Amino acid sequence: MKKRTLLISVLFLTLFLSLLVIIHLANSQLDNDTSGEMVLSHCLYEKKSPVCDDWTYGTEFRISNQIIFAGLFFIFSDWTIVRIIGTLIIELMLLFSFCFMMHSVHVKTDCILFGAILLLLPYCVAYGRIVLYYSFYAPYIIFMFLIFACYFKALNGSRKWLLMTYIISFIACSNGIRQFFTTIVPLTALQLIICLKSRKIKKIYKVLPALLGGISGLLFFQFFILKIVHLEQGASINIKYKGFSEIIIIIFSIMRQFGYRSGIPKTSFLGIASTAGIFVMLYAVFCSVYKLITDKSDVYTIICGMLPVALLLNAITFLFFDLPYNQSYDYARYLTPASVWCIPLFTLIPDNNDTKKNLYAFSAAILIFITNGILNYCFFQNPDTFPQVYDGLPFLETDDIGKYKNSLDHLRKDNYQFGYTFSDANVLTEKLNGLPVIPLVEEEGQIIYLDLLTRKSFRDLEQMKRILFFHIRFLKMRNLYIMNITRCSSLNYQIRLNSNHI
Repeated sequence: MKKRTLLISVLFLTLFLSLLVIIHLANSQLDNDTSGEMVLSHCLYEKKSPVCDDWTYGTEFRISNQIIFAGLFFIFSDWTIVRIIGTLIIELMLLFSFCFMMHSVHVKTDCILFGAILLLLPYCVAYGRIVLYYSFYAPYIIFMFLIFACYFKALNGSRKWLLMTYIISFIACSNGIRQFFTTIVPLTALQLIICLKSRKIKKIYKVLPALLGGISGLLFFQFFILKIVHLEQGASINIKYKGFSEIIIIIFSIMRQFGYRSGIPKTSFLGIASTAGIFVMLYAVFCSVYKLITDKSDVYTIICGMLPVALLLNAITFLFFDLPYNQSYDYARYLTPASVWCIPLFTLIPDNNDTKKNLYAFSAAILIFITNGILNYCFFQNPDTFPQVYDGLPFLETDDIGKYKNSLDHLRKDNYQFGYTFSDANVLTEKLNGLPVIPLVEEEGQIIYLDLLTRKSFRDLEQMKRILFFHIRFLKMRNLYIMNITRCSSLNYQIRLNSNHI
């Protein structure tokens, strides 16, 4: 009983520390994609609809987060409060889905609590950034755990769970292709491996509800959702082997998922913890492959086998397909739904009879995992003291609110109705508590509207055409009505225009 009380206390402490990071980042560290989720959510709130036909979506369609934030706008008018509470709710949903999956396979409560603590640790920067604190990929992982939980319950023969597996797979894959590849494809592959191991190919039917639900969801997305929304298509459809150098990048990207950091002095404490993260990766993959080969339980084989199978499938995809706006560090983001399976694996190991055989290796892996989680907590709170690459999205700035602080303080005192900017339009909109800031871009000597992660209706406003005319004239004249609110080169002014000057 004392052990469980301790685990519950540590879980609440970890959740509290996570909340502190969320509050800190909401006030100091945003990027245009992150704030774009909030601007879209407010658009959904205004339209009272789960889908916005007046929005140019990015490369992915994630409706789950936006519904939560949109719902909170009915209660709160302060955007920062909505972000903090909404992100905390999504973290709690992540915990619930994980606990539900592990409970469905009858794992001991103490082990589940231990796994929940690990789930709240930013074991790598990309996981902390795009799952725990900005929630980009949290829906994929939540749906993934829920699909597996229903699938495991359906294995017991309950028809209602067969139906639930289909329904949740359908809803999840209605968000687009990524859920299908992060969940349905590896689950189907694992079920096929189990069939081959047991030489009972007929058992493949067990995965049909999830597979059919996923395919149905993709068709619904393709022929219905895409008719309503505009999705930016940045990926190449070319299938081409990229070469050995890309394999090296993929391997290092996988290592980064387990705490490895590039560009860190190897003799520093951060460097030692970084290098030790490679041991966590090797240990987790070894345990996963060993269980995949030897375990006779279908359920345990699937949970433990997801890590190497999902990582391998992702690596093959990266090797032959171009990813949207890809740079080498982007792989860390795409690998996150695969690498997160190390946590269910670490949750199951203490529940197995062979724990004592590898107690020292398991303890070392967990100690390194927790150490890197704590170090990454510190990084998110103070990136100058614990410097490393800000993985997860192409935006690498760790103090982007600070550069706007003086200007934002000044602008809040005046009565502005809207404004124009060359970058961070959504960040400025969020920090100005919803006041629309419209993004522009300079192409071939002309200033035009940037139609990405923005409301499409803005570009059609007659008022906007007048603003653009004055805007160009003001740029040439360096008119006093322009407010330079960031350090930029020549044309790249961050500006706000008072509507009274039009």
